[in-house]
Amino acid sequence: ASALVGVELTAQNPLKHSFAPGCYIREIFNPKGFLLITRIHKIAHPFFLLKGEMSIFFEDGEKRIKAPHYGITRPGTKRMIYAHEDCIFVTVQATTQTDVSKMEEELTAETYEEFDNYVNSQKEKICHTLV
Repeated sequence: ASALVGVELTAQNPLKHSFAPGCYIREIFNPKGFLLITRIHKIAHPFFLLKGEMSIFFEDGEKRIKAPHYGITRPGTKRMIYAHEDCIFVTVQATTQTDVSKMEEELTAETYEEFDNYVNSQKEKICHTLV
């Protein structure tokens, strides 16, 4: 077995990026049989499974979902996903950024240490505004 990243991953799991004022819509196609691991999400946002069936593995277990389905991604979420069928998965996130690589940096973290630093920086911003 091998892991796909970058261009190879995107070729197998094509992305579609759409924008509305203050809003980023990210659509990804996950082919049947693929096992994917997401980055860590910094900000809560809705997600929609428009097509297919997948299992999402969390630290506390597995949840199998079938389209149509929607839910809320909580901050700190990192998913391992197995596509039982070809799937179309959409997220909608609040941002004014339109550069995809900058959005990835703004909205997700690679490590839990990076996520914790983000959370702490947000707490500091909130405390400074209250003073």
